[in-house]
Amino acid sequence: MMRTGRQAGALTVMVAGVALSGLACTGAVTGGGNSSNPNTNGKPDDSTPTQPGDKPPGMSSKPTPSQPVVPPPPVTADNAAGQAVFRRMTLVELTNTLRDLVGMQGGLGEAELADDVGTTTGFVVGARFVQAADATKFYSAIEQLTGGLAAKLGDIAPKSCDLASTDAGKQEACAVDFIDKFGLRAYRRPLNADEKTDLLDLYKALRGSEAGASFTDALVGLVRGIIQSPQFLYRWELGDAAIKDGGLVRYNSYEIASRLSYFLWASMPDTKLFDLAAANKLNDLQVIADESRRMLADAKAQDTIRNFHVQWLEIDGMDALPKDESFKDYNQAVGKAMIEETVAFAGSVLWGDKATGKVSDLFSSSSSFVNAGLAKVYGVSGVTGDQSQPVKLDPTQRAGVLTQGSFLASHADGDFDHPVKRGVTMLRHILCNPIPDPKGIDVPVLPERKPGETTREHFEQHDKIGGICSGCHNAIDPLGFAFENYDAVGGYRTMEEGKPVDSSGKITLKSGDFAFKNAIELTKKLAEAPEVRECVARNWMRYLLRREEVTEEKGSVDGLMKAFESSQWDMREMLVATTTTRAFTHRKLIDGEVTK
Repeated sequence: MMRTGRQAGALTVMVAGVALSGLACTGAVTGGGNSSNPNTNGKPDDSTPTQPGDKPPGMSSKPTPSQPVVPPPPVTADNAAGQAVFRRMTLVELTNTLRDLVGMQGGLGEAELADDVGTTTGFVVGARFVQAADATKFYSAIEQLTGGLAAKLGDIAPKSCDLASTDAGKQEACAVDFIDKFGLRAYRRPLNADEKTDLLDLYKALRGSEAGASFTDALVGLVRGIIQSPQFLYRWELGDAAIKDGGLVRYNSYEIASRLSYFLWASMPDTKLFDLAAANKLNDLQVIADESRRMLADAKAQDTIRNFHVQWLEIDGMDALPKDESFKDYNQAVGKAMIEETVAFAGSVLWGDKATGKVSDLFSSSSSFVNAGLAKVYGVSGVTGDQSQPVKLDPTQRAGVLTQGSFLASHADGDFDHPVKRGVTMLRHILCNPIPDPKGIDVPVLPERKPGETTREHFEQHDKIGGICSGCHNAIDPLGFAFENYDAVGGYRTMEEGKPVDSSGKITLKSGDFAFKNAIELTKKLAEAPEVRECVARNWMRYLLRREEVTEEKGSVDGLMKAFESSQWDMREMLVATTTTRAFTHRKLIDGEVTK
C-alpha cells in the first residue's frame, strides 16, 4: 500500500494489472502529511527537461529589477495566517502539470474529474475528494493519455538509466534512481523512505511473473502509479513534521516553490524553483519576491491571468448560454470570441512589453481584441477573419472589462439585459460588498412586465414594493442600471422600446458618493476608487488561498495594499507583495499536528 500521510481513506486502482492502493482521499482531511525533510538534497539532476514557457517574440528578456522587501510585522491576532485548504489540483493545474512533468498533451475533461467551485469566492478549488467512480474514469484517461509514454522515457529518466540494458540489476538500479528523481518532480518534494519502498515494490510486482511487464513497460507503470497517487494529485506538499513558527506553521522551501508555481503558473515548479528549494533558499522573502517577478514575466503566467479573470468575472461557459434569436449577430462562436477578448485584454494589461499592470487600465482602457464576428456585435468595421486582432473601441461605448460582451452577456437573461444580475456581480466581485442570499426569504415577485416598458422601468418597481426588497436593491439596482446601454449580448444601444435609454445613477461608497451618466463614467470612477483597488487585491488573495481571507490575515491584506499603493497601483507588484505576506508563507497550526 502506498502511504499517504493523514488521509482518511484510499482507493485501489490497477496499474498494468497490478493493484495500487492510494489514489485519493475519500474522507475529510484538514492537514498533515508525510514527506521527506525539506533540507534533504533532493535537487533534480541535469537530465530534468526544460519547462515550457520560453520567452515569446516581443517579450523583454530583462528581468524586473529586484526591490527590497519589507518584512511583515510580528505575529498578532490580526497579522497571522488562516488555515490551508486541502484540495485536489484543478483540471487546468492537472493538465499543465502533466504537460510539464511528462510532456503529456491533451487535457483531462470533466468526464474524468470535476472541479468544485468555492461557494463564497467563485474560484475553482479542484475537489476535496475523489470517489470510486472518478478514480475509474481517471485511470482510463491516464491509460489513454500515457499510451505513447514509452517513447518519451529517454526525456524523463535520469542520465544514470540505460534504458537499453538487459541486466536485471542495472534495470532495478535505474528504477530506484527513477523513483528518486522523477518522484521528486511529481510529488514536488523529495520522497520519504516509505514512499520509495512502496514504488519499488510496485516496480518489482510489474516485473514479476504474474504481470510480466518489460523493463520499459514497468517504468511506464511506475509513472502511471505516481500520477494517480494522492501525493501527486493533491496540493499538500508537506514535510515529515511541520515547521512551527510561533503559533503558526511556516511552509518549507518545497512547499513555497509549489505555492509560487501553482499561484503564478497554474503548474508545477520549474528547475530553478526546485534548485532553490533543494538549497532551502525559499524561506527568504527577498528570494520569493525575486522569483515572483521572474515568473510573472514568463509566458506561463498567462494561464493564471486567464484563470483568474474568467473565474472572477464569472464568464466561464457564457458562450453556452442560450440567447434569443432576435440577436442576429450573436452565436456560440461569438460568445467564445467574447471570452477570448477578455482574456487577451487582461493579458495585455498584466503581461508583455507594453503592459502597464495598472488597475485603472483594467477598468477604463478602450483597447481590445476582436474578430469579425464580435466586431459585428460591437459595430466595428474593418475587422475580418476568425482570429482576434487588436482594435481601439469607441471610448464613449467601451471602457475596460465591465463593458465587454463577456461580462454583459454572462450577467443577462436570454432575451433582455438583467440589471439585478449585473448589479449583484458588481457588488460582490468588484466592490467586495457581500449581500445576503435571498434563499429562504419571502421575496415579493415583480409584476409582469408591461408592453412598451423598458427594462429600467420594470426593475424600478423594486422601490414601489419596498419592505425587505428595498434595502438590497437600493445598492444593487443603481449599479445594474448603469449598464442599460448594453443589451443581453453586450450590443450597444441608445433606445429601448422607442425610448432613450437612461443609464444614469448615483452610488454610495465609504470613500464618498458619486453620480454618473452611464457605464463609462461609472467604470472610470470605480477605476480610481479605493474600494475597487482593495477588492481586486482581496480577490487575487482569495484566488491564491482558494477561500476568503480571515480576520487573522488583516495584516497581510494591509501589507499588500501598501505595496500596491507604493507601486502606483501596479497589479503585478501587488501580486509580488502577496507572495511575501504571512498569509502566503504561513498557515494555521492544526490541533494535534506534529511540529519541529
